[in-house]
Amino acid sequence: MKMMLSCEEACRKIASDEYAEAGRWERLQIRFHLWLCGDCRGYARQLRELGTSVRQLAHDTQPQASDIERLESDILAGLSSPDSGSDDLRRVPRP
Repeated sequence: MKMMLSCEEACRKIASDEYAEAGRWERLQIRFHLWLCGDCRGYARQLRELGTSVRQLAHDTQPQASDIERLESDILAGLSSPDSGSDDLRRVPRP
C-alpha cells in the first residue's frame, strides 16, 4: 500500500464520491496529499466553492415560464439582428 497519492488520483477522488465513501486510510492519504500539494488544495477549494455556489443558486432561484420566454425572445431577437451573422440559426427545431 503506497503512502502518497499522485495528483491525478487525489483529484479524481476529491471530484467524485470516492472521498465521501473512502475509508479511514484513504481519507488520510487524500488529506496528506492536500497538505503537501498546493495545486490540489486549490483545486479542492475551487470544487467546494463551485458546489456552494450551485447549491445556493438552485435554492434561491427557480426559473419561471415568463423568464424562459423572455430569454428565448431575447436570443431570437439577437439572432435576427444584422450583426448576428447567419439567419439559419433561427430555424433550429425546439425540443
